[in-house]
Amino acid sequence: MKTYPIHVIATCYPALPEAEYIALRDHIKANGLQNPIVLYEEQILCGIHRDRACRELEIEAQYIRPQIRDPFEYAIGDNERRRGQLTEIQRIETADKMANLKRGGGGNQYIKCNSSNDGMQNISRERAAKLNGVSASAIDRFRRVKTQTIPEVFEAVKAGEILLATASEKIAPLQKDKQLAALEEAAKKRIKREPANGSRPAAKQKPSDWKTNPAYLALEKQSLAEISVPSIYPADAPLPLNGHNAHMQAKIQAHIRELKVAEPRIAEMKHKELGEDVYVHVQFIQTYGMEPDGMRVTGPIDKPWIDWAKSVATKMQVRKIMLAEQAKYKDAAKRAKAEVKRPNRREKDEPVFDLQWRKFQPELKKALQVFHRDDGAEVIRRTVEFLQKHFAPRQ
Repeated sequence: MKTYPIHVIATCYPALPEAEYIALRDHIKANGLQNPIVLYEEQILCGIHRDRACRELEIEAQYIRPQIRDPFEYAIGDNERRRGQLTEIQRIETADKMANLKRGGGGNQYIKCNSSNDGMQNISRERAAKLNGVSASAIDRFRRVKTQTIPEVFEAVKAGEILLATASEKIAPLQKDKQLAALEEAAKKRIKREPANGSRPAAKQKPSDWKTNPAYLALEKQSLAEISVPSIYPADAPLPLNGHNAHMQAKIQAHIRELKVAEPRIAEMKHKELGEDVYVHVQFIQTYGMEPDGMRVTGPIDKPWIDWAKSVATKMQVRKIMLAEQAKYKDAAKRAKAEVKRPNRREKDEPVFDLQWRKFQPELKKALQVFHRDDGAEVIRRTVEFLQKHFAPRQ
């Protein structure tokens, strides 16, 4: 069994927790290796845990060598897709490790940076931060905590017990003999801010567009792969015949021809098209020559045609799942939009009315003092009441 070394870019990512690795190994043992391992420069760029599992299980691993323009972007995309979203501190640590790599003189090899590597092209801190979705200043804070604090503080940051900003701004400047006490104090304050049950309140997330939602995009990629599986259309099998009914024979053959034309378009179809261009043909082929009690009474149909119709029906169901997910995200966005209260003109302009009233009210009071009771004071009073009703700020 041939083995390959691990690419240094792959080592920038945190190791898979042991429980998750065991689950991965058991899945490979039961189902085989479903996703090949990616090689770059004849080194493992993506799939080090899959490679380890295959070697432990003594299973022959599969390797691919895709055309990779940017190994950093490729590795980040693969890890985000397979391992889920890393925590923020994990992404910062990964970006820090990537920013600590240098490209060798040949332009292909990446090696760990040290002071003796003068003249080599750096992978910039800004680029590493952007690729991992963090800020360059976050990398600076992470490095400050890593180099200027005691190990307990650094581990507490990685474990999420205290904030990176707290450790960087308030603990790192202290002398090391005072940092442990500051760590304990920061941890106590963080516990007090959390609910009594120990769980943090879930952040209120805005519904995202299904075209950019990571959960949908992952489902879409998997679903499109299933829909795009090569057809098992039985080209060598003769079209079904029916010696009892020439009309039924022509009908089943027409359904097969139309379904063959529709199958390559399933991935782009909407619900109506799936019903009209796929479902009716699949249903007819699968039930051809069958009575309601399930007994075949007319012309025979070869099993390859039934199997083909079932495979197309599966693609149709996968496409329906994709459409259902799109509808779910669209509905969530509509509900969120409906919940947003749209202020009417009065509410929108109320601060302006408030300012106008505060300026106008003293002038009205002065006007009341000028008039006698019989010289229009009642008119002024009613005017004041009217303006108070329509312009005065709400209490």
